[in-house]
Amino acid sequence: MIEEARARLPSARFEVVDSGRLPVEGDAFDTVLSVGVLQYFVTDALQLETIARELTRVLAANGQLVAIEQVHYGELERGGSLEAYRAGFAAGGLRATASAVRVSDSPIVGHAARWHSTAALPGLEWLVRFEAMRITPETLVDGRYADYLFVCAR
Repeated sequence: MIEEARARLPSARFEVVDSGRLPVEGDAFDTVLSVGVLQYFVTDALQLETIARELTRVLAANGQLVAIEQVHYGELERGGSLEAYRAGFAAGGLRATASAVRVSDSPIVGHAARWHSTAALPGLEWLVRFEAMRITPETLVDGRYADYLFVCAR
């Protein structure tokens, strides 16, 4: 995958690194973006804490981590509870806010996926977010999950 990314974007920098030690100086980034990465580590509290500590190290004093990750309370292969994410971020020195942005079994998203022309309708994004805001984390069982937006600061 890395070779393909390099071939497609030769002016960008792509690296495979150890998540416990990123190859950059401290305070290097104003923003770190993680989409679908931390959900593979959230069930291991020590590993998530180690990653959160490293992200804290590379964030500038007023920097933030922005992450979109799966939250659930069931037996999925990835993701975990809202509390597990918050505990991992806190243990790593980050203060986190969280809000649901999409529910896995969204009839609105399902409709847009089946009828592609409806995906561009004005207000569709707002409806998906409104639907997600109405869920409660404890209902995320039996294969049901929500994508959550985490915004974390040092």
